[in-house]
Amino acid sequence: PAHKDVDAIVMGWDFHLTAMKIGLSVNLLRWSMEGAKPIPLVACSSDSSGVLGTTKDGRKIRAVGNGAMGQAVAQCFDPPLEQITCGKPSSTLLKLLLDPEEAGGYGVNKDSAVMVGDTIETDIVFANEGGLKSLLVL
Repeated sequence: PAHKDVDAIVMGWDFHLTAMKIGLSVNLLRWSMEGAKPIPLVACSSDSSGVLGTTKDGRKIRAVGNGAMGQAVAQCFDPPLEQITCGKPSSTLLKLLLDPEEAGGYGVNKDSAVMVGDTIETDIVFANEGGLKSLLVL
């Protein structure tokens, strides 16, 4: 087993991502594959990039996205390891939001809900795939 206390590698956005953190994740995933139950690689979003802010003259300051960070781990395998994406536009997240509370969901009414987001590829795609109204803010 990878480690008795490790159930998954969850890749959230990390301002201080290092080769050491990626290496540790890769080793835990590989060691788990030697056992009976491999642990999953979970990405909190599939964003390839993001915007941290703007310069004084209005240019966007871009950063590596959470999806790209997860790919940094996934690409250390041949073939690349499949990630479970639980953020937008994940069907897992959509199901959790729309399922009724008695079924373990949040019971969001998609007829009255509006997805507000700043990224077409994740936020607006998420809304469209879920049949939700959307509002793109730039």
